[in-house]
Amino acid sequence: MKDQINLRDGCRLLLVLLLILLILAGCAEEQQDAQEQTVTTEAVVTTETVVEVPLPTAPPDGDPENVTCRGSYTVTGEELADEGKTYVAAVGGNGLTNRMLQVYYWMEVAQFAAENPDVTFDQPLDTLLCDLDDTAVTWQQYFLQRALNTWHSHQALYQRAKNVALPTEEAYSPNPEHHAVNINKDMPAVNYLYGYLHENFHPNDMHQAYLDALPARIGELAAANGFESPEAQVLDLAGEGTDPEALAEYAWLYNWCYAYYTQLTYDMTFTEEEVEAFYLENQAVYEAGGITADSGSIVTIRQILLVPEGAAVAADGTVTADEAAWEACGEEAEAILNSWRRNVIHVRQFARGENADEAMFAEIAVARSADGGSRADGGLYSGLRRGQLVEALEEWCFAPERENGDSTVIRTECGWHLVFFVSAEPVRDARVKADLAALQTEALIRTAMEEYPMTVDYSAMCLGVAAQKGAPILAEDLLYPDVAHERYPSAPVYLQQDYPYTNYGQYPIASYGCGITTLSMLASYMTDEEYTPPELCKVYGYYNTEQGSNFTMFEITPAEMGFFLVKMTYDWDEVVAALENGQVVVSLQKRGYWTGGGHFILMQRITEDGLIQVKDSNLFNYGKLSGHQIDAHEADVITPKSAGYWIYEPKVTSIPACVRCGGEQEGFLSAMFTEDYFCDRCAAAMARRHDFVSACEAVK
Repeated sequence: MKDQINLRDGCRLLLVLLLILLILAGCAEEQQDAQEQTVTTEAVVTTETVVEVPLPTAPPDGDPENVTCRGSYTVTGEELADEGKTYVAAVGGNGLTNRMLQVYYWMEVAQFAAENPDVTFDQPLDTLLCDLDDTAVTWQQYFLQRALNTWHSHQALYQRAKNVALPTEEAYSPNPEHHAVNINKDMPAVNYLYGYLHENFHPNDMHQAYLDALPARIGELAAANGFESPEAQVLDLAGEGTDPEALAEYAWLYNWCYAYYTQLTYDMTFTEEEVEAFYLENQAVYEAGGITADSGSIVTIRQILLVPEGAAVAADGTVTADEAAWEACGEEAEAILNSWRRNVIHVRQFARGENADEAMFAEIAVARSADGGSRADGGLYSGLRRGQLVEALEEWCFAPERENGDSTVIRTECGWHLVFFVSAEPVRDARVKADLAALQTEALIRTAMEEYPMTVDYSAMCLGVAAQKGAPILAEDLLYPDVAHERYPSAPVYLQQDYPYTNYGQYPIASYGCGITTLSMLASYMTDEEYTPPELCKVYGYYNTEQGSNFTMFEITPAEMGFFLVKMTYDWDEVVAALENGQVVVSLQKRGYWTGGGHFILMQRITEDGLIQVKDSNLFNYGKLSGHQIDAHEADVITPKSAGYWIYEPKVTSIPACVRCGGEQEGFLSAMFTEDYFCDRCAAAMARRHDFVSACEAVK
């Protein structure tokens, strides 16, 4: 297609001579029938040759608000250079120039070519009628309209994000005067402050790093596509009149909108009633596609793997051992499972979370499992579908009677599996939720475009010519990959005083809640789920007494939320080693620098200068402690008054068993699976990317 788009130049002397003969014969009118898409030409005679120049197919109507305003928008490179800064469209206070229009237009052409390799054009796009619908526009006009709609959707989302605050929980009620006195907007910690994050959306650290690196990304793609420079790539992609900086602007806005959309997806949840109603409304369609109430389930399990002592383990996880070793290993597996069951019965006598059974099982997996593919994540395997596991595991996991809390020991060629059944979701419900999310995404973009309409002046638009002979850069090549997704690359900052009407147990969180607020920061960061202080107060309020939080809360509750304690220590050297290893540490501080009583703080990392980044729940500390001005504190303001430190396992950002974020790293039991496995985060990321791209396509 790409070579054929540029066939407007060249010598066709024989055809011109034939055309002259036809004119003499009086047949010219029949050859100009636009409905049959015959290309009209004019003969340009020079002393050297005769050049056939195709003329636009669609007649211009002169309406500056309609894409058919001009029959052709094609101009020379010089004309485009003169008109490059001319604004041709606007959304809110932001405008689109001809320079940027080139990028949007030719990106649409390249995307269409990639998706429709069998479609070719034998003439310039402004001389061929588009046959996709009955609008009677040329292909140039068609791609131009798509380009404008794409820009409109991006700008509308951008404007919405800048003007519409993100939702906060009802209990959040900050004191503006206290914030004005204690919180300096230039403090680094403000970037992670709950509430400030919700005033107007801004990308998280990982998204921002990707945005900043887009020029380098364009350079990498150019090199991978065989171009000597980004300028050469962009010249081939979008022709004269634009540059790599324009492509970077396109990519920046596209990714910024995706980051904003990602934030909104966290609130996309659907009730059982909504799922059922949507299924019944579209039941015939689902049944035609084979989706019914009998389509089976998607299951989630945890497992602890034991391998016989002295066994030889192949790269795929297959184990070879003598039968005596197998039997001894099986007995050990049964003993571990029975011990866990006894402890569960004992622990249920005390107040703990609803999933205490699973949490204890996950802790054993972290400590004992030989399955490197899931050990760091507490042995978790989510979203498993029938046909994905080896037969022995498949038979047990997908038994119709299976329910939460079921456990067993199963032998496979990988070893002995201690399996805990977490949950099952009907395939039907999962599919309906996915469809609802896609529809909600499209509705979001359409609503934004209605809220922030686009004004257009088609009469001012002009387009250059691009060769597109090489491999082009596509929009999806520039989109944030969303691998090892992190909602919180850094721990968010929650402040006790922002919840003046929330009780922690029997006492106000503003005065007694440094422990539960610190746990909220820790849990949100480690799990990438939003665990606000009021939410955790409802679950763990019993840990508060007149003396404050019972410190065992930091030992027992983490596993219930999906992350794990390494140890409690009094050794500062162990703390430094943990922080340098990317781990987080909680400290209980006695009366002194941080507090007039006792105070929990979260240590996020250690800087190159040996300073400590601290997340502090006390609003008033931000107004009086100098370290908060630079988000870094000297060690000697922490160590003298510390009553102990809790060190946690590193945050899990990739699952070795997942072919997307783990890439089948060492320790992955490929022999356990018959199909590729995707962890829950990658599955969500892939769905999110698909919905965003599809919704942007749908609004064009």
